[in-house]
Amino acid sequence: MLDFLTKAKSIAADARSTIAEIKTELETQKNKREELLKHKNKLFLQPLTKADIKQVIFDYIDNKAAMYIEMGGISNIVNSIAFPQRPPQGSLPTASNKAVNLYELDEGFKSNGTFVESIFGFGNLPIFNGHAFAHGDKRDLCFFFGDVIKQKIEAHFDAFFPEGWDSYKPGLPLVQRRQLIADLNSEIASANEVIKECESHLRSLSASAKA
Repeated sequence: MLDFLTKAKSIAADARSTIAEIKTELETQKNKREELLKHKNKLFLQPLTKADIKQVIFDYIDNKAAMYIEMGGISNIVNSIAFPQRPPQGSLPTASNKAVNLYELDEGFKSNGTFVESIFGFGNLPIFNGHAFAHGDKRDLCFFFGDVIKQKIEAHFDAFFPEGWDSYKPGLPLVQRRQLIADLNSEIASANEVIKECESHLRSLSASAKA
């Protein structure tokens, strides 16, 4: 009987020691996670550098140019020329297929250089849809003139920029900063896994003690 009690006390002592160790590790990991989150937040809050702000503008221009291609570009215009409407009452000879031919090319332009709308569906070539310089998100403008726009911005960027920006103490370049944030996210995820494991062990030990 005494051996049993001695053994029981030893098991209980071991359990208390294990719980204490787990709680210590749990606290350590929570503190570590808190510091990692603070560091991550600091990286997010640092002002951007001039170069990064310029790159934001350039990326916008490039993205809009890519969208112009993805959304068909001038394919509708090319299609209208390649496959004209050919109105039933038209004076042109009947073609054997739908593709544009020389009759339509010769008959399809007015003396002022505009298209014959009854044949091609438009008078003036609608590359900019008539409003690219005034409305919309300017995908077409970014596609056709994006490089010129970026060159102009590059040449005059400092003149466009607010004075005294350096006094805001810009942080690390975005490329470097995003890599650090990715590394921190990995460490935070690892800490979270250890925290979950510690909390699971504590729940199991608590349940065993009550059983």
